[in-house]
Amino acid sequence: MFQTVTGEENDSILKLKRKIPFWILEDDDGCNFIYEEILQHKYNYRIFKTLEEFRTEYFREGVERPQLVLADLRLPDGSFVSFLNEVPQEELGKLSIVIVSVCDDLDIIRYCLGEGVVDYITKPFNRSELLVKIERSLSRVARVEDELSVDPLRRRVITKDNLQTELTSKELMIFDMINTSPNRQIKRGDLINKVWKDVSVGAKTLDVHIFNIRRKLAKLNVKIKYTPPQTYSIMMEGSTAGELHS
Repeated sequence: MFQTVTGEENDSILKLKRKIPFWILEDDDGCNFIYEEILQHKYNYRIFKTLEEFRTEYFREGVERPQLVLADLRLPDGSFVSFLNEVPQEELGKLSIVIVSVCDDLDIIRYCLGEGVVDYITKPFNRSELLVKIERSLSRVARVEDELSVDPLRRRVITKDNLQTELTSKELMIFDMINTSPNRQIKRGDLINKVWKDVSVGAKTLDVHIFNIRRKLAKLNVKIKYTPPQTYSIMMEGSTAGELHS
């Protein structure tokens, strides 16, 4: 039988989200006050105010390294990009990084997205948007330890039994939007708006992508279900470790 989570998120995901090592790199006291207020000490997070302090702690032997990083691009003592360049690619693939930056950093943001950064927030940020992106990123990391994970560098979906399949960039974006939504469900219109944003696309464009994703996910015993009138959801069937799919 297929199984899906119930409620907003299942208990295992919620518990994992509270335990995930989550580091914030921000020198602005006002922003840090907002982080403290929003997170309300519910999560396993640490705040660093300088790049040097962050870098020293990250590379310290025996430290519990973060799985999620929320970082300002420009710090008084350097750019966060320099840290990205120091971390081996295979290690970057294990990090979920969200960049916080002002609008004139767009070129650098594009570069960071190419280096594995999964999302960004533009300053001055809206508190609701900030919380949604933090929660979504934590959910993404938690699902790595739960059932499904996404490797953005290799564009792969991976099950906890190590079955894998490779998607195109757009397919991976669509899959990740569904997988990190509450209850792994999302409305068709919301999915189109979040993936294509201001670009106008026809209904058949999404249908073609969903068809291809379903074909590839079948190898992992994972199903994208459509529930009328307009909801997509992800369902999993119990599986055992097997050969690598690509």
